[in-house]
This record gives sequence, C-alpha cells and structure tokens, in this order.
Amino acid sequence: MASAPGRHHHSPEMAISAVIAGNGERRRRGSLEVAIPDDPSAADGDGAGMAMCRTCSQRKAQSDGLCGGCRLTAFAERRAGAPLPPDVVAELRFAYVGNLREVSANLDRLAARTGIPRERLRSSAYKRGFRASGQRHLWTAEEIDYLEENLGSVSVAYIARKLGRSRGSVAHKASSLERSLRLTDGYNIANLRDVFGVSGERVKRWLGRGLLGKAHCGVGHEVRFTEENIARFIRLYPGEYDLSRVDQAWYKALVFGRV
Repeated sequence: MASAPGRHHHSPEMAISAVIAGNGERRRRGSLEVAIPDDPSAADGDGAGMAMCRTCSQRKAQSDGLCGGCRLTAFAERRAGAPLPPDVVAELRFAYVGNLREVSANLDRLAARTGIPRERLRSSAYKRGFRASGQRHLWTAEEIDYLEENLGSVSVAYIARKLGRSRGSVAHKASSLERSLRLTDGYNIANLRDVFGVSGERVKRWLGRGLLGKAHCGVGHEVRFTEENIARFIRLYPGEYDLSRVDQAWYKALVFGRV
C-alpha cells in the first residue's frame, strides 16, 4: 500500500536506535540533572542504592550529603551561633540595669571580656526581653538626702527597700550624684545577706569555711569584710551563690568596675 503523503514510517531497527540515542543523551546530562543507574534494579521505589542523609539517615541525600530539611536546620544553627553560656546570660541581664548610655558601655565591656560580638549580645538580650531602664518618677529632696546620707554605709538593696524604689533606680541616681555604691567600711553579715539574696545563716557558713577571707572589726567592733575579699569570693566560688538573686546594681559595680 502506498504511504500517505507527509507521513514517515520507521522500521523497528530505527525505533530501537532512537531509544538508545535518547538514553545516551540522558546519561550525558545525568551529572547536571538526574543520575541514571546502570543497573535498572537500583531505581526501585524502596530507595536501594541511593545515598541517605548523613544526619538523619531517613531521606535521600543531595550532593553535600544532607537532605533538604537537615540542610535548613544546619543553616539556621550556623546563623544563630551556639547558645550563650548561662553565666554570660546572667551577666547580660545585669548589664541591662541603667539607662541607655550605661547599658551600651556595659555591653562593650562584656563583649571585650567574653569575645562575643556586641550585636549578638544585643540580639540575645532582645529575645530574652532585657531592656534599659526607662524614665522613672522624679526623686524628691527627702529621698536624695536619705540616699546621700546612707550610701557607703548600707547596701543598695536596703536603700531601695526603704525608699520603695528599684535597685536600678537607686544605682542610677547614685551615679548621677557621682557617689559610690561601695561600702567604705566593708561588708557585715547583714550587708552580704542583702547583696547575695541569701540568709544570714548561709553567710555565717561561708565565714566558718573561710570563703570570705580575713575579717576585720568595723564601727562598734562589728565583723566586716573588705570589698577585695568579696570580689575574690565572687570570682572563686560562683557555685556558692545564685546570680539571679544577687543585688544587680551592686554586682554590676564590682563586675564592670563602676564606682
């Protein structure tokens, strides 16, 4: 029968040759698109012969040895960095006591001491809700007189309780008056109880174990400890106190070297 115009007939040999040529083209493109296994059994639906993710071992790996989900997780971890150590988080919270200028200076000191980038510290603080102190109600003349009379003889925590203010507010006002937060005659047991947020009995146990260093007699033959000894105690025995309970303003004065 004569063939119809415009139609082409191929022999079986030509069809087989075309398939073989097509497979060759796919193989040439395999390095860029899809790898075609030599063994047809390797393409079974159960994933036999395919490399699995080196992290989860549950999904097919891509060229870097990771599946899509594990790659995204790894990227997020690299971007966020390792979690901040608990002691750095505690100091970061204390660094946010004060106004914006004080907080900025504290962040600079903390970044320089720990080697952690300042922006990472700020980002971590923001996520945890740490903020610089905002505007507070104005101080009265009577409050300022009481503050000036008692700074250096009693703790910031004691003054804050008496005035009904936060410790940060007292510390900020003392700084504006250019007055020191440090106790000039050293710390007695009651002072240490206030600044560390512990019981008097616990302070006495520290004394009995010799952790507070050599004591001296203050006014009225009261047992007191120098600031150098207390700073040494803070540095050598961090497991003896809870950073979340200490007087933040006082601790900041020692750690960051504020007067």
